[in-house]
Amino acid sequence: MSLAKSAEQHDRVYIEIMKENMTLVNEINELRKELRSAKTQSGFLHNISNLDPLTETYGIPFYLQYLAHWPEYFIVAEAPGGELMRYIMGKAEGSVAREEWHGHVTALSVTPEFRRLGLAAKLMEMLEEISERILKP
Repeated sequence: MSLAKSAEQHDRVYIEIMKENMTLVNEINELRKELRSAKTQSGFLHNISNLDPLTETYGIPFYLQYLAHWPEYFIVAEAPGGELMRYIMGKAEGSVAREEWHGHVTALSVTPEFRRLGLAAKLMEMLEEISERILKP
């Protein structure tokens, strides 16, 4: 085998290995995101009753039902110290027969110390974007 062919083959193998490595790195990063999301959401379920006395709270089964049926409509955010800052939960609802679907906000809350920063508006924007992406083909 000539030196040029050997170098060419080496380059092809190297590129394939690098592609596989990038795929693995991307998969690991996605798993980290999923774990972080699950941790945040499970912590949320335990801390929600302490979020704000003026926010309606529901039983754990109610939140789990929303997480199971509409996970993309369940958004929580923690402050850098790990405390819960805000959350929004919603669902997709409507009529299959009439093809009338829309996103519904079930609950939205921002802890008192994080209010007046535009966080509730940002949560609403996020839920609207999710609804547009999911409900509009």
